[in-house]
Amino acid sequence: MAIYLGYVRNSILVAIPVAIVLNSHILTGALTILLVIGTGLLGSLIKRSWKALLSFVAAAGWTLLLTLPAWIMPLILRHSNLRIVPNMTLVGSPIKAILQRLFTPGGIGLLSIFAVLAVIAVPLAALRIKTLRLTWMFYGFGLILLFLSTNLFPWQRMPLFLGSIIQGPEWRILPYASATLSMALLTVFLESSTTIVTSPQKMRLLHSVILVVTILLCVVPNSLSLNSLRRTTLATPLWTAAAGYSRDTTAFTNASMLHPAFQQLRQYTDYAPQQASSPAELASVGAHQFILSNGQKGKARIIVNPRTQAVTIHLPKAVTGPVDIPFWYYSSLTYRLVNTRRIEQSDRGTLLVTPQHPTKKITILSVNHPLYQPLIWGMVFAWLAVIGVLRLCHRKEGPTNVSLS
Repeated sequence: MAIYLGYVRNSILVAIPVAIVLNSHILTGALTILLVIGTGLLGSLIKRSWKALLSFVAAAGWTLLLTLPAWIMPLILRHSNLRIVPNMTLVGSPIKAILQRLFTPGGIGLLSIFAVLAVIAVPLAALRIKTLRLTWMFYGFGLILLFLSTNLFPWQRMPLFLGSIIQGPEWRILPYASATLSMALLTVFLESSTTIVTSPQKMRLLHSVILVVTILLCVVPNSLSLNSLRRTTLATPLWTAAAGYSRDTTAFTNASMLHPAFQQLRQYTDYAPQQASSPAELASVGAHQFILSNGQKGKARIIVNPRTQAVTIHLPKAVTGPVDIPFWYYSSLTYRLVNTRRIEQSDRGTLLVTPQHPTKKITILSVNHPLYQPLIWGMVFAWLAVIGVLRLCHRKEGPTNVSLS
């Protein structure tokens, strides 16, 4: 029973960080899963252990349960025929620039100091320690990812569709290189401690020192970066309707969101329905243009309720027939509107609304899918189950000792 519980616990401990990443950002989570799969397969081959491979398979199952909305909702939305980020040529960053961001006080760098130490320490440690197979696996992975993050890799010769997926080699791949090289450094420390220290008390002391140093080297640089970001944020001017005040370079409050001009400062159309194929149609939505059934066009005034997130579209005069409003329509989602008899998709990919009674404003209360709430509750119950299983494992088997072997 203890062996089984240990197997389950180790699988869960692998799944939890992957699930957190996937719930935070789908593409980053997908790249994390690819890295974990590669690590799991290589680790199983190195250790020649089916148990390790089965642990990763079980971890995949737990990850799916802990991220139900994150991967099911995109499958549902694929029927909406979304536009995607356009193909682009990728360019990696110079190594000098990456290191400058790392060693600039208060700067925000994606490369960890542990990764830099690992590049030097692992080959040196290999001269004394011959049992570093797992370390070399992490080290090799990390160097490959580090190479892919820089301008040394010929990204300009790669297919353009990779640009719509990766978007930026440094900020998309470099964090994985940093984490993988840091893991290589950690395994070197652990392997060195087993060969040098023989007393269990000294071993615990050494591991405690390594833990404290690791926390300090992680917390201090990140605290400096957050403090720098905080100072920058506090110095950012508040958005106003004045010319030149961009939404992307100013701070804003609930009062800003209530201003009609605020709602048309950014025309983000990467995920618009594919029906909106022409630049003119995309621009018309960004300009808040409505279209009546007789072809007459005008500019709507849009106000977002900061508390309920309801969107109210104000028209210059009352309408009775169908009106094409500047709000994207996705066939996979359910729209809840006030005073509406019929909802469908217009030719430009927006909402075509037929009101029940003459009205000068159309309020969109919510945009959702019937499965979304059940998926959320399913994910919540999965997390509660994970907590319960970990507590049971701790009670039956003692303190955590993570191992996938």
